[in-house]
Amino acid sequence: MIIWLASYPRSGNTFFRIVAHQLYGIPTYSGFRSGGNGACRHITGHKRLPEALYRALLEGDKTTYMKYHDSEDFFLIKAHSTLDELRASELPSIVLVRDARDALISFTWYWMEYGHVWRKDRLKLAFETSMKFFGFKQTLFHRILNQHLNNRYWINFYEGWRHKQEGNTHFLRFEDLTTDPVESVHNALKGVGVELNLYNAEIPTFDELQKLSPGFFRQGKAGAWEKEFPSNLYDQFWETHGPTMRALGYNH
Repeated sequence: MIIWLASYPRSGNTFFRIVAHQLYGIPTYSGFRSGGNGACRHITGHKRLPEALYRALLEGDKTTYMKYHDSEDFFLIKAHSTLDELRASELPSIVLVRDARDALISFTWYWMEYGHVWRKDRLKLAFETSMKFFGFKQTLFHRILNQHLNNRYWINFYEGWRHKQEGNTHFLRFEDLTTDPVESVHNALKGVGVELNLYNAEIPTFDELQKLSPGFFRQGKAGAWEKEFPSNLYDQFWETHGPTMRALGYNH
């Protein structure tokens, strides 16, 4: 069976995979606008997708990917792609939702930590690195956050998944996942038609995860935006993100 585990970056996708793998011993995968945190591969059960399946999903070869979907093998695939970007959008999907204020702040700090890994514009990268070096880290944070606010990807991502019509879809809020991870993951899988036998009842604490990868697991909680979101960008945020935020249950 194939299940999409879809989310905007920094919305609990890796944590969900950790919990699912630790509880049920299932493998997890990535590769659709998403990568795998190398430090966490052993606790997410990360595996490489079979090349034939990866190509079939990428190219929309339904005959091939449905053979995998109908098999006894289990493929829980992390994706940061919009619904329109996935050719196999009719497959069962678990969609992780996080307050955009928290998600955008977390993604901005993550980008500042790891952006050099994929950044192609070397001149801008050199400029931004020098800003951090000379003590302008907060200025750089505001600049990059503003870029994320303007590109509307958070909006486009969730507007697409909210209107998904084919296949089972289960929405899981980040707040619920972090408050009760065992029950949340169990109910999410059940919501897309999967019931698995418990493999192990223990999952790592946030402190353990932070020691494993401090740059990746920064805070792991909801509401951090209240201390970090720049007041001068707040009205702009609600003007552009307000309708989708309210549709997903988030208010001022």
